[in-house]
Amino acid sequence: MDRHGKLWIEQRQLVDQVVEKLRDAIVGGQFTPGERIRQEELARQMGISRTPLRMALSVLTSQGLLHRTRTRGLAVPRFTYQQAMDLYQLRELILSFACRLAAERISPRQLEQLTAVLTDSEKFVGAGDWPGWLKANEDFTALIGSATEVGLLQHFLDAISTHAQMFRSTLLALPGAGGGSPVAHAADEHRQIHDAIRDRDPDRAEQAARNHVRRARARYQAAVGQVGGQDQAGQDQAGGHDPAGQHQVGAARLADAG
Repeated sequence: MDRHGKLWIEQRQLVDQVVEKLRDAIVGGQFTPGERIRQEELARQMGISRTPLRMALSVLTSQGLLHRTRTRGLAVPRFTYQQAMDLYQLRELILSFACRLAAERISPRQLEQLTAVLTDSEKFVGAGDWPGWLKANEDFTALIGSATEVGLLQHFLDAISTHAQMFRSTLLALPGAGGGSPVAHAADEHRQIHDAIRDRDPDRAEQAARNHVRRARARYQAAVGQVGGQDQAGQDQAGGHDPAGQHQVGAARLADAG
């Protein structure tokens, strides 16, 4: 390999690392909804040049984790109430189909991994380790996607799960989060999905997934109703006035918890 080829690979690896770090920061709530990305400051904080940062930001924009503002800058999107409802509907369709296929196709090794992740997640709930539970929740969904053996379906499931994490990630910041009730409900629902897949019952697995997403949506709706109303939630995410937006997103992250 010549010198230029090696340099290109090294830069590509750097870009991938930046994408991963920024993705985790966005879905983890380190950037607030509507926050603008200041590229010069961000490059300095990460100790990198502007070129790999711009490339990474382009990837995140294509994934929907950033959007272009009216002034041609980049910002973290705000989710309106209707966008959240659309996401739940998509999630129900994709996850239920994935669970059906997983019940038909999962290998013994994959089932063993799914069981281990579920066991860990239940321990996290019992210990009140919400960041640990969120990571286990992500792994649980990824294992189901892998068990389907359909690459495109895995891609869709990962994309939807990533956006759903933007609702979940401020769990600890919400009043009463330590009680963990929504998370405990979601953990029980994961157990039902797991058991149906373990029993290789596609109908039951599909229905358990649908029930899980519908209950998560109901928890979201209840949380939004508690903190400020759906009537203010339909503003333009590209920079429009959204006085209730951040409260809604925060409530959704707790209520979605699955």
